[in-house]
Amino acid sequence: MIQIRPIENRDNSALAHIVQHSLKAYQLDIPGTAYFDPELSNLSQYYQSSSKRQYFVASTDNGDILGGNGIAEYDAKNRIAELQKLYLPQLSS
Repeated sequence: MIQIRPIENRDNSALAHIVQHSLKAYQLDIPGTAYFDPELSNLSQYYQSSSKRQYFVASTDNGDILGGNGIAEYDAKNRIAELQKLYLPQLSS
């Protein structure tokens, strides 16, 4: 069964790997993409630093990280948020 939960510090490395591996697979490991995002290696700290941000992790019952998805403020004045860093690698069958 898949578990969905808020990000924790222990998830940073696995999520950074998933994001970078996913982008590289499509030759998108280029400047201007999440591949070079300065927060990528510390996603938990970034999303936990504001009550207007949240990141959810999908994991297996035994704790293997499958991917994740963030939501954060985009235009606070107009109360607009954006979906961020939605990465779920292709699972082998």
